[in-house]
Amino acid sequence: MREEIQILSRAVDDSERIACVGASGCGKTSVIRELLNSRRSIRQRQVIFDPFQELPGFFCSSEASAVSALSSGPFAKVRVGDAKIFSELVFLALEAKGCLVIADEAHLLLPGSGRVTPASSAMLDLVTWGRHSKCPLIWATQSPGRCSYSLTDNSTGARVVGNLSSPNSLSRIVDWDLDKKQVRALPRYELLLSVPGSLVRAFRSKKM
Repeated sequence: MREEIQILSRAVDDSERIACVGASGCGKTSVIRELLNSRRSIRQRQVIFDPFQELPGFFCSSEASAVSALSSGPFAKVRVGDAKIFSELVFLALEAKGCLVIADEAHLLLPGSGRVTPASSAMLDLVTWGRHSKCPLIWATQSPGRCSYSLTDNSTGARVVGNLSSPNSLSRIVDWDLDKKQVRALPRYELLLSVPGSLVRAFRSKKM
């Protein structure tokens, strides 16, 4: 396992809130997929919001099948594309404890500007109480500027950042110990890994 993935895996083990942000096609999903593949032998349930069906795991289109799948055992990996179903699974994960939650396209779940979605309440609970329930969160978006400050300001774990050009999105990472000019200039598949207070390093989203 390469060192960057080891760092992210340790953040998961510490039940941190991990951000993966950057323009479409920069490699966010590839990094998350590599991280999940590296953890296949770990007994940990996964709840995944995956509207474009790009991540591994059993995809469910109904609440009943999703709840049943999540209850099937310690290795259950449940993916859904519906925010309401995802919300129900998050509440179950917080109650059960020890579940890894992944929210791709997080701006669809917990947007800013006072907008509310069927998953907003669950996401706020996860951001607030996830560490207490040992439920790490990995959230990803190409538009951090469209996310709630509750999400961007509480991402205290490792942060994976690809190219961003929107001033609104760049303003959300101002406290992440990153150089905005460097973020704007990142080429495709090159990312920055930031660990609060200790590390900023560049790496490729795919092994070359």
